[in-house]
Amino acid sequence: MKRFLLLVVIVVLTGGIGYLFIVQPRVPDLLKLVPEESLAVVDWQSPAGSYQAFMDTPFGKQLRAVDLPLILSALGFSKDKSFRVEQLAGNWQAFSRSPFFKQFFGTRTVLALLPPKSSSPDLPAALLKNCVLLNSSGRKTALLRTLVAGLSGGQELPSVKYQGYTIRGYRLNSVLSLYFATDGDLLVAAFDPAPIRQSLDLLLARILQKGGGIAGNADYAELKQRARGLDDFFLYADIAVLKRWLRDLSRSKTTGPAADISVTTMPRGVGKAVLFHQAFPPIQQFTSIVRFDASELSSFQKRIYVRPPIENRKLANMPANLQVYFWSNWLDLPAWWRRTRENASRKDIRRARRLAEFVDRNLGMEMDDFLALFGQQVGLDIKEIKFSGFFPVPRICFCVELTDRAVVQKLLDKMVADIPIHRALVAGVPVVSVLAAGGLMQPSYALINNYLLMADGRDQIEDILQPTAAMLIRDPDFLKLDMGLQQPNNLVFFARAAQLIQGMKELASWLGTIIAIRDEQVGSRSKVLVDQAVIPLLDGLTMIKAGAVRSYTGPGEIVLQSTILMADE
Repeated sequence: MKRFLLLVVIVVLTGGIGYLFIVQPRVPDLLKLVPEESLAVVDWQSPAGSYQAFMDTPFGKQLRAVDLPLILSALGFSKDKSFRVEQLAGNWQAFSRSPFFKQFFGTRTVLALLPPKSSSPDLPAALLKNCVLLNSSGRKTALLRTLVAGLSGGQELPSVKYQGYTIRGYRLNSVLSLYFATDGDLLVAAFDPAPIRQSLDLLLARILQKGGGIAGNADYAELKQRARGLDDFFLYADIAVLKRWLRDLSRSKTTGPAADISVTTMPRGVGKAVLFHQAFPPIQQFTSIVRFDASELSSFQKRIYVRPPIENRKLANMPANLQVYFWSNWLDLPAWWRRTRENASRKDIRRARRLAEFVDRNLGMEMDDFLALFGQQVGLDIKEIKFSGFFPVPRICFCVELTDRAVVQKLLDKMVADIPIHRALVAGVPVVSVLAAGGLMQPSYALINNYLLMADGRDQIEDILQPTAAMLIRDPDFLKLDMGLQQPNNLVFFARAAQLIQGMKELASWLGTIIAIRDEQVGSRSKVLVDQAVIPLLDGLTMIKAGAVRSYTGPGEIVLQSTILMADE
């Protein structure tokens, strides 16, 4: 009996092990199948799920409800162009609602851009043919084959054997073909067999416990770790190598201007970069990290990229009634002025010269000396947006650091010498108010230590000089978004959405009215755009209650982190 039971146990164990290796889905870590030297990698937990979640939001519903033919007509599209755009939108809508989209992109998907093995004069073709997609839809390829065969008219290409795997292909059109290979639940797809072969090589290396794919890339691994495993979307790009590749492509006559634009818009010295998303309901958080080589930066970039973060002590004095708050220590007006003169066009140089002449004529100072009066810190806040007038008017308070308070004091005294003003002491600080429009408007300023405050009303300065218990740093919305806003930073931004959205709606309507006054025909089209697209989409943005941004530098990197507080449904 004991022998019989032992035999049963052996059979069960053998069967279980066989089931695990043969029947159970076998999907290795997809990142280990992406070449270590990849130029860009997207790791997305569920593209279909993210898309559907977005379309189910108030903004997504408003976007879906937009009357596309009416909007295209208002934009002046021809019938042919409108038809192509509508057809493209219709095809995407049908595709995104299809079982194929939900099944193939409802699971974790990795998309990678591999380094080119050979040069190509065609930028789009070079990008497509060096991309590879991996996910766990390997057992659903019957649906894929049916769909692709239907799109391509049944033009199946001869299959190719590689390392014991079958690479199948379908011709999509005269220049593009789709290839894929499977291993259990693993699907590897590309527009060229070469990227698939590279992933299959890594799959075999994994079986032999050799190689680690992109996960073995030290830069990628370190940046990926910054997401702490809480990301559902992660984009990695080797900007330096991408820039060299695009520069080589741009030298080809057949590439066109696209590559030139891509190369020129990439800043100097930038190396690796990532962007990832994390959800902490009701908070949505996006983080980008850009690494750079300081030795390759321009002099202007160095002033920004390597400036250390500092504690924003003025944040503690901000009242809670603000709609917008901004602060940064990246201000460098002298450097900006030099860069403008060195790199500006002739037209811009003439404008800069006129500005310098204006400063000299009114203040008696050279432009360089005037700009040198201002330091590195600058701030701005909006207390409210007034909607009672013809168009929305924000109530702004501006703050800037000074390098020479005495000189600025003399300049201000000179500017208000011949106009009616009112002087008052607020918490021991002199506040000067200009009596404009018979005193109905009182733009004011004050010098506080080494800072100049300017506001469109004295009450805004009073709110800062005479703080109450209702402070911004204790505001519930601010606290929910505070994932480092009170830590040393280079930039801090906070905004409530309701008044800003209402202000943008009012501004859009006002601009539409102005356009209609100048040109009735153009005005009628702009009214369609405002009423049928702009206003509804802005209404959709009311799903956002507030948002915040912080940015700070570190050794060889810049971090930008944004958080969004979703409104209660």
